[in-house]
Amino acid sequence: MKTKYNYFLLLLFLFSLTALSAANQINLKVKGDSAAGFYVDLYYGTIPASTQEKVGELNMMVENEDHSIREYVRNWKATMALQNGKTITLTGVVQLPKLETNVALKAIYEVVNNQVVEKRIELLQTNLSLLYYSVNTSVFSPDSPSRFWSFDNADNKGGVAHESYPAAGYMIGDSLAVGLLTDAGNRNLWTRNIRRRPSTGGVGFRAIQEICDANLYRIASANDRKAGDNFVKLTFGELSDFNHPTEKIAYKTPETSIWKSYNGAIVTLDKDVYTLKGNKATADMAGLRLPYQLPDGFYTIRFKHRSNNPISLRLWKNEGITANDVQGFHYQTNIPSSNTNWTEQEETVFLANTEGGTTNLLIAASNLKVGESYQLEVKDLEVIQSVAYERAFHQLRSGETNTKRTFIFVAPAKPMLHDVRLASQVYLADGLRFKGTTEEKCLYSCHQMLMWITSADNFKPLSVPSINYAPDMYNRDSFWSMMGTYNKENSENIFNEWAATQNSAGTIGTIITPSMGSKELKGNDATLEFLWFALVNKRQYGTPPPMDKITKAFNYVLNEIDPDRTGICSARFVL
Repeated sequence: MKTKYNYFLLLLFLFSLTALSAANQINLKVKGDSAAGFYVDLYYGTIPASTQEKVGELNMMVENEDHSIREYVRNWKATMALQNGKTITLTGVVQLPKLETNVALKAIYEVVNNQVVEKRIELLQTNLSLLYYSVNTSVFSPDSPSRFWSFDNADNKGGVAHESYPAAGYMIGDSLAVGLLTDAGNRNLWTRNIRRRPSTGGVGFRAIQEICDANLYRIASANDRKAGDNFVKLTFGELSDFNHPTEKIAYKTPETSIWKSYNGAIVTLDKDVYTLKGNKATADMAGLRLPYQLPDGFYTIRFKHRSNNPISLRLWKNEGITANDVQGFHYQTNIPSSNTNWTEQEETVFLANTEGGTTNLLIAASNLKVGESYQLEVKDLEVIQSVAYERAFHQLRSGETNTKRTFIFVAPAKPMLHDVRLASQVYLADGLRFKGTTEEKCLYSCHQMLMWITSADNFKPLSVPSINYAPDMYNRDSFWSMMGTYNKENSENIFNEWAATQNSAGTIGTIITPSMGSKELKGNDATLEFLWFALVNKRQYGTPPPMDKITKAFNYVLNEIDPDRTGICSARFVL
């Protein structure tokens, strides 16, 4: 009898372990039917985590080659569903009558581990030589989340999320995080570039006029949430054209009574000229913050200025008192001004993460000497939003399957940046089947999210060193990134991008800058690393080196750092 009792206890213990395990992992369930369409809901144990009932598995915009015909696929659900173990495959064909074609669609869910599921979207058409498309997919909370989050904001109020790392989601009961992640940009064909370097004589970055993936991540707004639309959406292949806006909206200059001083400046208005001044500078920059209610989007800001000092511009979120509040105008510092003639100023900027709140435009006199007086005059101030003409830019060629790879995680977490950031990095690495320590997973995921395409017309890869350097790819940073990640395709492609910069002397470029040229070819470490790059690719992957370029680069290095061939090397730049 004692043996039977012990056996019963063992079975009960094993059952309890199994039940506990099932309660702490992602589960997939096929919902719907052949009439209404099939879709997949996600559960964490028995807790509903995401449903596609309302939004479907995907939405698409499809255009022909000259963008003259456009059709939409809304809230698509499958006509067939097949489950094989931990994988569910949804399939169907959508008719596009205006284009006289159809597109075969698949949504494939595959459980990676207890916290992560991979969702792949596959598209195939065989009737047109070329279609352009954009496609989006969402996580959608069946109930109101306790809050939404993004990588840099643990309580995001909604709108476009364009932050240091692309990830967003929501919290269930402040104890369970749901997140939506994407594969790298060079594979899912996205870029996070919103700006370019200035032309000669300019100061600071300017927003580019055609922005790919401006709405890569969008979080439900306050109005969406009131309507019960609790979503986080990923959109691939959408180009926002600000050269041909559908509308331009002018924003009235706020009354001077609500301008906010920055470092003690005051403002007066006389005959349409705003005068910003102070008797004693308390820092090297002082001015006024103008509070605007600007939604996410593209803005042109124009005005004329006159000052003894150069000026600086910022667009600040919230009160604009910390570095974390800066969200627009990158490096627009110490712009030349004149104390006699009016200088015309025009800047473009892409704003995101406004969350429906206030954006403060700072106009300031800069390069001040503490304790001295200053004065800055401003007139003809304009703040104009250009509403984009949205079109598709991903290419769906006849007979070629296109795949978009995303990941959804559900895991215990607190509603704080530490938890959602760590989850976003670790679970992306898991989804990509990377094996390593937590620290290695974080580094690997950060690198993946800094691998982009170059532009809508150039799908060659960029390895961006950080979001603060974006969109520029530096030779040394991309070299060391490739050395640390062991990816043959990436390593060969990035090497080829640097090989293409070689000039007649054999020098390899230091930097590749989309939408703007770079003549930075000099005797720094770039050409040396190009040689090392070729050697590693040969040894690691068997890639044949381009010996004509290698020889030119080698001779350049010798002539640059050891011209007399003594073996004693010197350099014009730090190596």
